[in-house]
Amino acid sequence: QATLSAKLDAALVEPDPSLRSWMKDRLGPLVGLDASTLPPQQDEAFTAWRRFLEQIAQRGPTVLVFEDLHWAESAFVSFLTHLAEQTHGLPLLVITTARPEVEERHAAWLGRSRRSTILSLVPLADRDMTKLITATMRDAAPEIIAAILERAGGSPLYAEQLAAMVRERAMPIAGGSLDVGDIPPTVQALCAARIDALPAELKAVLQDAAVMGKAVWCGAVAALEDRDPAEIDELLTELSRREFLRPVHPSSLEGEREFAFWHALVRDVAYAQLPRPVRMAKHHAAADWIVAQAGGALSEEAEIVADHFAQALELAKEMRTTDVMPELRDGLASSLLRAADHAMRTDVPRAAAHFYRVLDLLPRSDARLLEARVGLGRALIATSDYPRAAVVLQEAVESRLEDGDEIGAADLTVPLVVALANSGEAAKGGAALEHARKVLGSEPGPVLLEVLSEQAMMALLTARDARALSLAEDALKLAKGLGLSEPHRALAARGMTLLAMGRSSGEKDLRRAIDGAVAEGDLRAAAVAFHNLAASIAEADGPAAGLQAFDEAMAFAAGRGLPAELLRSGRLETLVPLGRWDEALAESQAVGAWATEHGDEWGRLLADELAMQVRLGRGEKIERQDDLPARATQVGTPPSDPAPIAADAASAQGDLQAARGVLSDALALTPPGEIYDVARYVRSCLAAGAADLAHQAFALGTPPSAWNAAKLVSAQAMLEEADGGFAAAGERFASAAHVFHGLGDSHEEAHALQGLGRCLANLDRPDESRDPLLSARSIFEGFGAVTRVAEIDALLA
Repeated sequence: QATLSAKLDAALVEPDPSLRSWMKDRLGPLVGLDASTLPPQQDEAFTAWRRFLEQIAQRGPTVLVFEDLHWAESAFVSFLTHLAEQTHGLPLLVITTARPEVEERHAAWLGRSRRSTILSLVPLADRDMTKLITATMRDAAPEIIAAILERAGGSPLYAEQLAAMVRERAMPIAGGSLDVGDIPPTVQALCAARIDALPAELKAVLQDAAVMGKAVWCGAVAALEDRDPAEIDELLTELSRREFLRPVHPSSLEGEREFAFWHALVRDVAYAQLPRPVRMAKHHAAADWIVAQAGGALSEEAEIVADHFAQALELAKEMRTTDVMPELRDGLASSLLRAADHAMRTDVPRAAAHFYRVLDLLPRSDARLLEARVGLGRALIATSDYPRAAVVLQEAVESRLEDGDEIGAADLTVPLVVALANSGEAAKGGAALEHARKVLGSEPGPVLLEVLSEQAMMALLTARDARALSLAEDALKLAKGLGLSEPHRALAARGMTLLAMGRSSGEKDLRRAIDGAVAEGDLRAAAVAFHNLAASIAEADGPAAGLQAFDEAMAFAAGRGLPAELLRSGRLETLVPLGRWDEALAESQAVGAWATEHGDEWGRLLADELAMQVRLGRGEKIERQDDLPARATQVGTPPSDPAPIAADAASAQGDLQAARGVLSDALALTPPGEIYDVARYVRSCLAAGAADLAHQAFALGTPPSAWNAAKLVSAQAMLEEADGGFAAAGERFASAAHVFHGLGDSHEEAHALQGLGRCLANLDRPDESRDPLLSARSIFEGFGAVTRVAEIDALLA
């Protein structure tokens, strides 16, 4: 491990220490280094691998050659496509060879990239075949060349194999002394003839090598027949001399000589000559030998072992050899679990596929089912398949509870809650956390630390700031007592809460949370913390500062191949107040589509909210949105957030009673001080003719920040205007407009300027009202807010 680590360090040229550490973490499993961090999503792993190859290409022209792409795993083919699409302008050439069936096995293979060229190898013309035959079979008579041309069908392999057969048999080819009838009709028949002509001992070893497949290790072939490895080594070397095999350097297995077949067709023909019972037994023996070589601790070899067990089991089913099936199933399940563990470091979707196969293989009584369910749940979370992850992890929890293992069930609570919260079942997740806290309270440890941190974050998302701060402090205190590093999720919760309370020290906590998540290799958590930091900056300093912070976070995510949808969701919230409504609509559509595809109810709700807000602001007639507050509750956010949108939609259709009901119901569920946009809420109440609810909303207040303070002033001005206090209201509108302008919130600035113009007009000061009204009109016109423009035109008239 130390040697591998040092070699990888030497190969990396990334100057940024943070990126260098991240790249080493994601490249390590490819060369056999142990990974202690969470598995990356595919795009993140691909980005790290691509950056490594890019940095090699930046030093000079680079050519990468990959043979037999039709045998590759889907993830590897996807990476090559990613590499081709993302390496513009570099002196990098990727060459692959593949059989035509690559298009069937890999729908998104490299050949379909717009930056690739396909060279299809057609049969050689007779003229070229003649040159090849005469080069490999000197002095061949014309009638022999003609017979070969007829049988070869333009295949260079045929000419190559026939030449080898002639050499092996010392067959005369000059003067027509070779009988044309001795020339096999097809390349398969030719390969079979060559194999059949081998001495019995060599033929048996070649067939054993065929069982091993692509990697033929000397020790493994010896184990299949319990032979002396030195003797087998000599026979494999002789097969190499005869061009059936070729040596491979370096060997993929330390201490073992390795060979590969000269051509896959030779291997296929040799393998087909073995009876099915023999194949089954040899596959079983090959799997056992590799397991023994690994000392039972399978890693990258697990895939090969699983393949041997799978082939042996399939042959046993075909022959109905029931006595060995349980043993083969057992070996296949164990090797698939190890293969899945290894794949979690580099190819999470493949790991999930292995876990699914284990679930199909094992009976309900097998204890390994639990390991497979837990692994599958974590893999599904890593691929953002939250609904299925919730189902699988719930089954794992119930399995542990059936065994009376409450502590073990509680250990699974945090990943289960992540899956539930992102599937729109936040309340169920909250109850699970509370139960786990009680169960783990008697045995405080790392899992309780995770539970407290998750509870803190959930309390924050449901606008219970005091509880969030208390839980975060409890988690940080427990970590210190246990001698563990500070949990980055608790730091993030504390940081966001402090920023919401107007305390700037919260930003430091969030920055530390990002660093902690990066150090653990949990870049998804780092991206979440970046999102939270940007959202908090927007809350404290306005949408312009928030957008800048979101762009910084987006750059962090893009540089590491992280999915940007969470960050795009938060960034979307800054676009509406900044007046970038066309961009907001386009982004909401993209975010909503991604969220729908991945079962992310929170992202879908946010995209719907902001799209509706823009469309209402532009005076469009939209369908009723009465379910928005309930959807907010399901994902764990306050119903007061989307209630004004639902109310405005009802008001636009003339149903003021329904609008009032939506606003009233949401207020009943809102604690004091936790309406995050009081100006919008008050405006919606007044539009619905519910001045009493507007006063109630204003009394509940809003968390302290410069942006929220301005919204509070604007809301107070609306209430004073509604009560006829035009002079005081006008002053407040003017003050709020000034602050909104400085924060970049042109949307609320326009509303405040319009309010100021209304108040001045009601005070019989029409000349003074004209400038703020025209300024408001200009802003609203830029948004396409035709209803507001019409209102202002009526005032100006």
